[in-house]
Amino acid sequence: VLVEVPTLRRHYRADHPLYPPHSLLQRMIFHSAFPVDGARFINDNDIGGAFYNDRRWEGFLRWHCPQVKLFLGGRSRQVYSRETAKRYARIRRGKDGYLEDLFNIGVRFVVLARKDVGLFKKLYGLDDSPWAAIYFDSYCVILAHRDHKEGRRLIDDAIAGQLKYPGPEQAMISRAVCLFSKVAGASGNELIAAAAAANLASPTPEIYLLLLDAMN
Repeated sequence: VLVEVPTLRRHYRADHPLYPPHSLLQRMIFHSAFPVDGARFINDNDIGGAFYNDRRWEGFLRWHCPQVKLFLGGRSRQVYSRETAKRYARIRRGKDGYLEDLFNIGVRFVVLARKDVGLFKKLYGLDDSPWAAIYFDSYCVILAHRDHKEGRRLIDDAIAGQLKYPGPEQAMISRAVCLFSKVAGASGNELIAAAAAANLASPTPEIYLLLLDAMN
């Protein structure tokens, strides 16, 4: 007890430098590790349909966004078929053919943790990639498919700055990341202007990485 209490006290302190001012229960479950603002974005823009999701977020998204259909969750061994679990793992690893087949198996949107940047870059890196990010923040990224009617509308609205975001920072960064997608077909000057505006709102290393990829 004497060893653990100082660490726990620091974790639950109201002025913790790394965590938002959450309640005791929210701090217990590391509420800040869930896509809180991402879920708000989904609901504020009336987004529904089939998602490929980070499996750790299944319960959270089911609770906050009951209108979405999720791909898999942490209960994969009890609830989902073995084939679904295998397909999920192959998609996450970016196995040949599985990313291209996402839309064909019914997936219309993708919601990923920012830590899962590898899969995000692979989806963006597909030849003539049909995926574009419509939401981007410190914790998650949400992508839409251009061949889905609702997805195309959301992509166009994201580029035009007409979607609802939790705050102006998310709006500027999300628009910039969306413009960097191949779907947008933005010019170099448009990309530089959007990146500059996003970094003024809230500097993020991903903007620089996307600029570098675009230059290459």
